[in-house]
Amino acid sequence: MHPSTLKNCRRFWEPLVSENKSYVEWEKKGSLDIKQKANKMFKQILENSPDMMIDKAISMDLEKYVKHVKETA
Repeated sequence: MHPSTLKNCRRFWEPLVSENKSYVEWEKKGSLDIKQKANKMFKQILENSPDMMIDKAISMDLEKYVKHVKETA
């Protein structure tokens, strides 16, 4: 009877690479097996991701720090 239960009870989580539709729908989408679908998604994610996730200056500072730690170890 908690309000969040009622709010979220209609939400349905669907795995990203599994196919829950009918065989006919699966064929219409290209008949990709789970490995092919995951590979396609992986390539799209990489294609749309930025070259770096952190600022270049921070990356350079981190590289300097790692180099320093290696030299002093």
